[in-house]
Amino acid sequence: MLFTKDFSTVSGVSPDARVQIFRAHFSAPGEFEAMAVDAYAIHTERALVLCDTLLCPDDMQRVCSASGVDRTEKQLLVINSHADWDHVWGTHYLVEHYAPTIIAHEYCRTRLLSDEEKHLLREYQEKFSVFHSVILVPPKVTFRDTLTIYGGDLTLELFPAPGHQPDQIALWIPEIRLLLAFDALEYPLPGIGSPELVPAMFRSIERFQELQPAHVLCSHRENSSSPALITQNLSYLRQIEQRSRALLARQQITEEDLSDPARLIGYPYAEARAHVQSRIDDGYYEMTHAENIRCILRYCLKHP
Repeated sequence: MLFTKDFSTVSGVSPDARVQIFRAHFSAPGEFEAMAVDAYAIHTERALVLCDTLLCPDDMQRVCSASGVDRTEKQLLVINSHADWDHVWGTHYLVEHYAPTIIAHEYCRTRLLSDEEKHLLREYQEKFSVFHSVILVPPKVTFRDTLTIYGGDLTLELFPAPGHQPDQIALWIPEIRLLLAFDALEYPLPGIGSPELVPAMFRSIERFQELQPAHVLCSHRENSSSPALITQNLSYLRQIEQRSRALLARQQITEEDLSDPARLIGYPYAEARAHVQSRIDDGYYEMTHAENIRCILRYCLKHP
């Protein structure tokens, strides 16, 4: 099956020259179109910190060249924002050529050592040759609550931000009021991992609001660092919750009703994506919208 991929350095978006953005564009006809995922290099006085490792070792070879990993004498740290395949499958390149300290939430390690992740990798390797060199690499250092990296000029505060996935984390740099939300926020629509994660998703985004960041970067977004994305994502999810609870107050529903959840609660995808001006993978985000509604409806059914 055809899998196309491209790599670029993103300029004009980062609010600080010490934070570089790298983007992998990828498409696989019939599965996803015009998708992109970002990774970051944060240059502090004491360490070079790579945040996420994109899709495969080839991506990280290009990140290392562009960020100067092979030319620096600083300590190399790698942060896994969560264990999803488009964020961590490039890690083996770093292990093979350098000696990084890999940091993540403790459940990220659990996921990367699981049979489910090994099976997913085998599936992708059978379908797409670009993943043949991928080897799953669990983090060496894990945390549950918070972890702070003192870089000298910059402080990197890591904290859990579950909702998209249970192992999702975020990174806050107070000196420049920059929030790296990774997949805890997304443009145009965020994605909830399961009904059980619904309340955690709301809490995570509300915590972002409390930080009052001046700039927000996330892993799937066009060229903007506006903190307005926090309010936009939260308003979208609250809209689903309000319409879901209004529906459940009027009638009972069954699992069969959830086959077309957007129609069921009266929140069509076209309305949810009305604010979008750029090209996106509408097939993927329409599916995400439907799954968000299912998750919130199922949560509301158990928690009236």
